[in-house]
Amino acid sequence: MARIPFISTVLLGLLFHIPAFAQSVKSVTYDELYDEPYEINKLFMKLQPVITEYNSINMYVGFGLEAEYYHESLLDIKANFRRSYGQKFDLMQDLSSKNNIQTVNNIPTVTKAAMSGELIGTYHIKDFEKDTETKMILYRSSYRRSNKWRSKVPDHIKVPSKVRKIIGGRFGPYFQGSGMDVRLAMDKQGIESLQGAGPENVDQTLTPNDPNQFPDGVPSLYTNQSSLGFALGGSLSWIKNFAIKPTRTFASTASDMIITTYFDVLIAPWNTIENFNYKGVEYDASVIKHTAVGFRAGVDGKFNREFGWGYGAEMGMRPGVQKQTFFAVIKISIPIFSTNLNHEVEAFSK
Repeated sequence: MARIPFISTVLLGLLFHIPAFAQSVKSVTYDELYDEPYEINKLFMKLQPVITEYNSINMYVGFGLEAEYYHESLLDIKANFRRSYGQKFDLMQDLSSKNNIQTVNNIPTVTKAAMSGELIGTYHIKDFEKDTETKMILYRSSYRRSNKWRSKVPDHIKVPSKVRKIIGGRFGPYFQGSGMDVRLAMDKQGIESLQGAGPENVDQTLTPNDPNQFPDGVPSLYTNQSSLGFALGGSLSWIKNFAIKPTRTFASTASDMIITTYFDVLIAPWNTIENFNYKGVEYDASVIKHTAVGFRAGVDGKFNREFGWGYGAEMGMRPGVQKQTFFAVIKISIPIFSTNLNHEVEAFSK
């Protein structure tokens, strides 16, 4: 029985000392190379070889181009354009190309490639600097030579640094367009039939779900839709731009990430659904209803380097075909080229 208090004492001792065994606390000194969150590049040019978008109307994989310009602490402007790689990577375009019934002059009707673009300006309502603490990973070049990095938990230290925060107001135009499934839109909105004009302007009625009109099954019907409007919202950015050189055997390390989160209300006063042709009859698609207001939330990240990479994602309810407004986008940017646009050469007198 005398062993029980002893064992309890040992277990309690181990419990309180577990943190000491779990982490290796080392004293590391370093020299600060720079800590200037306002000294960032002004122009970023992004190639986005991989963009994936899923929405209630279509789904595609494509590419994009994006440019961002920072004007001191006053504002920044972002322009981007993206589209699908082509028919095999665009669901609606691929399905419509395989539809042999819906034709114009015996040529299969193929919807347009999915694409979108925008020009968004962000006014810096509040642009300020704060003191913070950043976790920095320590790395030795010897790890690579000996392959120790495969089994070693990285060492890290917390370093006092500065962070620049920008509270911004966003505004700008945008557009988007892609193919769409007419029958799916009719089903979701409870539309039973469409009217069309055949040869010699003879009225025709198309009722896709009518077994008497289509005894062999529901026909496939595709057309194009597009929206033009503007985004109005706000954003919050975090900018760090500093580097240190540990005085021991660790390599220099930097933290230069620029992260922006945003939320926009999307307003699209101009929505279009094109009329479509089915067996030589042009049908009026204007009865399909639109939604003019939506929203989105997103995040963008990149590095303040001459050559780097970045990422982006957004999700929300996009104005367009009613009851088919959900969308989600993932973007990978590589490479990103950036410059401070300073081409002056410093001169010294003799």
